[in-house]
Amino acid sequence: MTHDAMALTALLTAGRGLTTTRRLHDFGLTDRDIERCVANKVLARVRRGVFADFATFSQLDSRERHVLRFRAEALSMRSAPVASHLTAAALHGLPIIDGWPDAVHVADFGARGGSGWPGRVTHRAGEEVEPVDIDGMLATPLSRTVVDLARILPFASALAVVDAALRGDRGNSARGVLAGAAPPRRPVSRAELLAELATSSRRLGTQRALRAVEAGDPLAESAGESLSRGRMIELGFVIPQLQVRFGDIEGGSAIVDFYWEGLRAIGEFDGMVKYSRSLELEGRTAADVVVREKRREDALRRRVAAFHRWTWADAIAAPKFARLLAEFGIPLR
Repeated sequence: MTHDAMALTALLTAGRGLTTTRRLHDFGLTDRDIERCVANKVLARVRRGVFADFATFSQLDSRERHVLRFRAEALSMRSAPVASHLTAAALHGLPIIDGWPDAVHVADFGARGGSGWPGRVTHRAGEEVEPVDIDGMLATPLSRTVVDLARILPFASALAVVDAALRGDRGNSARGVLAGAAPPRRPVSRAELLAELATSSRRLGTQRALRAVEAGDPLAESAGESLSRGRMIELGFVIPQLQVRFGDIEGGSAIVDFYWEGLRAIGEFDGMVKYSRSLELEGRTAADVVVREKRREDALRRRVAAFHRWTWADAIAAPKFARLLAEFGIPLR
């Protein structure tokens, strides 16, 4: 590593992975030098006037990049912003089915209405709450964040947020200092969410949020499972039991995502998370996981009348999922 590269690395480290145009000028770089660093993939432009190390930035997932945009946006604001809505969800580690936006979302508790700036959406935040500190960044508390999102998101997307909040989580691992880590998230209770709704019952979207809160279930283990159940509710299909355990399967027991007891039918959402989690926690190869899953499925099929699988692509499109469930023989309520 050259002396200049080492000095640039030190500059980024001092800014917790971020640096600004002004600091780069102080470092001795001209605007043309900065553009050359961006073109040569030495620096990544996070927002206008704020940069990160390209190699590190390129490894971040979409949630982490959104958090980084919030950190970058904060550098241009006079006081520490409070993340709200989708950006607060990113900090809390909540799942967002529809993807992370380019603009960051912040709360303004004194505003009469929302407003927008390039790269920033400011929300009228209602009754003021004490923000929580997450890795040096401020966000609306978890219960407020969940209710805020449940007011504005489509039902299935809101259900994924509510399920995750009721379930709690171990948090997301950090990748260096750039985006930080979502902390282990304690479960919130349905009563807490209902109480949060009650404090602002006249706000737009209250009934929409109430529907998602009442339908939430901590047994849902992933956003894909929540999306699937949300679609079933929206489309009017019979709702299965969640996380049902079958004993004496391959020398142990097996837990299935969905079970329609009256039909003796199992449903499984095929997300890649279960396979990657198996690799992470048990050190198995991909081939080992596939073979084990096939043996598990064969054993379960011998215990029930039907075994159905579907993917994210099936569940995300409501008409397609409705046709699939009908083909499976799942009745309407």
